[in-house]
Amino acid sequence: MWATYNYAYSPLICVEFNNGIENNVDYANFIKNWTGLYQEKEDFYFLFDTTNTSMIGIKYAIKMSGFIKKLKEFPYQYLQQSVIIVKDRYIKFL
Repeated sequence: MWATYNYAYSPLICVEFNNGIENNVDYANFIKNWTGLYQEKEDFYFLFDTTNTSMIGIKYAIKMSGFIKKLKEFPYQYLQQSVIIVKDRYIKFL
């Protein structure tokens, strides 16, 4: 599994990324969990930890960008703030 969501500190949601995205199912699960947070209609915060992830295909970075763009069109943003922990220059670029 590429992304593990930890809800123990809700409304702070910790997302730990492991390895790289192996297939479309990994990506779909990541999006499904994020979308589920919006469906709950409660404010939340993200802490993304990318320190254990490896290369991510540009295809998924583009898909992610499109997903975030659609979220920004919602009338209310439940995601209040996000922090991204990055140790790799390539991941930071994406």
